[in-house]
Amino acid sequence: MATKKTQFKVKWYGDTVKEITRTAIGQGVFRGLNHIKNEANFITPIETGALRNSATIKMVNERQGFIFYDTPYAIRQHEELNYRHDHPTQAKYLEIPFITEMDNVIKFIGQHIDRAYDVGK
Repeated sequence: MATKKTQFKVKWYGDTVKEITRTAIGQGVFRGLNHIKNEANFITPIETGALRNSATIKMVNERQGFIFYDTPYAIRQHEELNYRHDHPTQAKYLEIPFITEMDNVIKFIGQHIDRAYDVGK
């Protein structure tokens, strides 16, 4: 009995998949950073509003970014545990949301990846 040869043509979409995934991750990271910034601003000390208004997101590249507060006293206000703050404001106003909201950031990244590959579900 002769063996029948079967041929397949395969088209590789790896580079496209990589680019779609990178874009989706970047969108999720940016959304996550915005979420953390909003949560941080809720507990950021407020006297004049300058500290809260200085909160900025900077994307380093398509998948990495950071949040910073750009006032001369931002670091001191963040680190000084002995300062008196009216509820709900507090020290560690940026560090705490980074810790408590990380699961949400991961969820946002996953949602953006899911949406990127949603092909008519």
